Amino acid sequence: MHVPSQTEYFAMMYRKEAIASRNQHWSGKAILLAEVRPYRVVLFTVIFFGLFFAFIIFGSYTRRINVSGEIISSPRAITVFSGQQGFVVSQKVHPGQAVKRGQPIYQIDVSRTTTSGVVSNKRRINIQKQIAAIDQMANKIRQNKQTTLDTINREKASYEAALQHSSDVLDTAQQGLRMMKKTWKTIAATRGKD
Repeated sequence: MHVPSQTEYFAMMYRKEAIASRNQHWSGKAILLAEVRPYRVVLFTVIFFGLFFAFIIFGSYTRRINVSGEIISSPRAITVFSGQQGFVVSQKVHPGQAVKRGQPIYQIDVSRTTTSGVVSNKRRINIQKQIAAIDQMANKIRQNKQTTLDTINREKASYEAALQHSSDVLDTAQQGLRMMKKTWKTIAATRGKD
């Protein structure tokens, strides 16, 4: 049996004129563009590169930042260090003001200094609250651990009891099978003698 191809199927189903018209019909529209003249392309390219080079040569494309500062030739500024670690509570002098030897410049509070740095009262209280919250969580975790262990131990005991009961049932069933086997042998032996 011959199976017609798709072309043969369409030829049998439609008129030849319809198939020919469909084969000659375009799938889309043809768009004709106007010709771009070469002098326009050259002119555009020259203008583009001219503007590009003008920007590079004459343009400003860096970022400028104004910074204020002070230049001192002599005597130079002196760096002052504190003998204790702490934080500044108040400033006793202003920039540019003359100071004398031994005159206080800053007041530093060293009362709340720890090994890792200065800690304010609010920060210290906040840390203490966090420690208390963590202790509560740790206690709850310990309680949950104990509750979980108790539950697991109860389940273990229940499973062990169920296993023992199953073992007892199995032993009883095996004894019953042995007795049944013995009975069948006895019955078979008595039938064989008759």
